[in-house]
Amino acid sequence: MYGSERFRRRITKLPKTHPDAKEADRIDLARDGFAGCLPGLPEEMLDDVFEYFHDRNAPLLQDDHRLGEYSTRIGAVIDLFLGSYDHDADPLTIDEWQFIRESVDAFAVDMDMNTVNYIMTLVVDKGAL
Repeated sequence: MYGSERFRRRITKLPKTHPDAKEADRIDLARDGFAGCLPGLPEEMLDDVFEYFHDRNAPLLQDDHRLGEYSTRIGAVIDLFLGSYDHDADPLTIDEWQFIRESVDAFAVDMDMNTVNYIMTLVVDKGAL
């Protein structure tokens, strides 16, 4: 199963599993789900990447009818770091690719080199240098 699918299932169940969750609670649950899908990444990097992509999609997390959209957008990032990015759908913008490049540059020495190479090849392919 793709990491994005695991994340999607967790997020789309929030109304049932945590019906009274406030905004901050939902953010914490999403952050935990994101980190749980990417256990090999440096903690500081996980925080930075989650915050960046969450902030760009935050309103979707608070709308029960748009949780699928939120999980798809965040899930694309999860799959990228797991080496299973959907090249055909390619939902990331050039700004997001540039952020990813900067993040990987900053944390590359603490990451698996196969992951770094995979992501940086995509960064080059997307022209986000």
